[in-house]
Amino acid sequence: MNRYKKLDEMYSEIIRRRAIERKGGCEYCGSQKYDLTRNDGSTFPAWKTLQCSHGIGRSNIKVRFDMSNGWGLCGGCHMKLEHNPILHDEFILKELGQEEYDLLKSRASAKGKIDLEVIYLYLESKLKESK
Repeated sequence: MNRYKKLDEMYSEIIRRRAIERKGGCEYCGSQKYDLTRNDGSTFPAWKTLQCSHGIGRSNIKVRFDMSNGWGLCGGCHMKLEHNPILHDEFILKELGQEEYDLLKSRASAKGKIDLEVIYLYLESKLKESK
């Protein structure tokens, strides 16, 4: 089992909920997402229709769970940016601004280890805030 699975799930939910709060949907194209009511009366939340996209890929554990490194995107935009690095970088730079973009890149290349327990506690508190 992937040792990051629970952290990935928590981070993804936070990022996608934040996208709904900030933009009402996809943070790239702006397509609006809405809660859906199922036949049984239960609700399928809008945030679940988005995907969590990382500016700097998930393989870089230093910023894998960094709040400045994630956006909630619709599937089409996620694929578009994933397969077009120039557009992808332009989007990240536009969203973050040069200073935060440079700081994110700096954190991505920092030396040292990460503490998964501290990350878990941080994500847990962020998740509670987002609900």
